[in-house]
Amino acid sequence: GTESLERVDKIVGPGNQWVAAAKQLLFGETGIDMTAGPSEIVVIADDTANVQMVAADLTAQAEHGEDSASICITDSHRFASRLARVLVPDPRNRAVKESNIGIVVTPTLEAGARLANRLAPEHLSVVTANPRAIADLVPDCGSVFLGSESPVALGDYVAGSNHVLPTGGSARFGSPLGVYDFYKRSNLISLSTGTRRAIASAGGVIAMFEGLPAHARSIEIREEQS
Repeated sequence: GTESLERVDKIVGPGNQWVAAAKQLLFGETGIDMTAGPSEIVVIADDTANVQMVAADLTAQAEHGEDSASICITDSHRFASRLARVLVPDPRNRAVKESNIGIVVTPTLEAGARLANRLAPEHLSVVTANPRAIADLVPDCGSVFLGSESPVALGDYVAGSNHVLPTGGSARFGSPLGVYDFYKRSNLISLSTGTRRAIASAGGVIAMFEGLPAHARSIEIREEQS
């Protein structure tokens, strides 16, 4: 807390590297949602995709900074060649450079989906003839954008459902910010005498194995006193 802002128990929300650094400094003092960034997008595209739109989507995410990652995965050498010709860095935007935009050609879209799942990107855009079927093969990602009418840039602002997303591969074990982030729970243990007796021996063995005889005594004394 400060003179003008009361202490809180949890800090959530999007931001740049400075916000992430501030969250890291406060972690342990308060709860945080995650330390996200840099921005990432993986576009899975086939020959049905609009090259200009895919190029625009890749460039938009690269605009977040030089450390952003924009990757297109396709099963078409023809599409990849056309995309490479379109992806010319805009001299008006110094943050968008060739170094953070890449194109990968895989034997099949399914193989591309498996690669995308290994990357576990923050944003996954699927622009294929059957986008939902391909997206179902990529469970490890932050947000999925299906089809050419669902650009990630609209998700940044107004499409929903929320834009605090796991990055850096953390979508393998993390989820976007949601209602559940504002809940907390406590464990409740209430043993009957019979249950306590049934598990006491195992607890005592583990305690002694760990070299914690006082723990074992805490378990054993209840049988002596009962």
